[in-house]
Amino acid sequence: MNRFFRINKLKLPVIFMLVASLNLWANETVRGTTVVQLGAYQDHTTHFVWLASGVVSACSTNPTYHFDENQPGGKSLVSILTAALIAKTPVDVRVNGCRIEEVYLKANP
Repeated sequence: MNRFFRINKLKLPVIFMLVASLNLWANETVRGTTVVQLGAYQDHTTHFVWLASGVVSACSTNPTYHFDENQPGGKSLVSILTAALIAKTPVDVRVNGCRIEEVYLKANP
């Protein structure tokens, strides 16, 4: 076997740990919560979101989530989160770290 493709048994766990740690907080979901507050700064396109419940690993010390309005889908997130805040509609929020990736409105029971 070519020495280029040989992996030492001791190196394999280290390689696995490095690959696994790259997405440590990727794609966590907060389910069935409500939006409590939205915030933004005047000169920035970043919006901040506070939820009534649910904390993901990356935001355990500061449960404030954010997204950028100028990113693809950002203006839709502003609309959906504003509607959820006004109507007090439950949402599912998918985050990557503390950054909001997707929001799903849920029907009120």
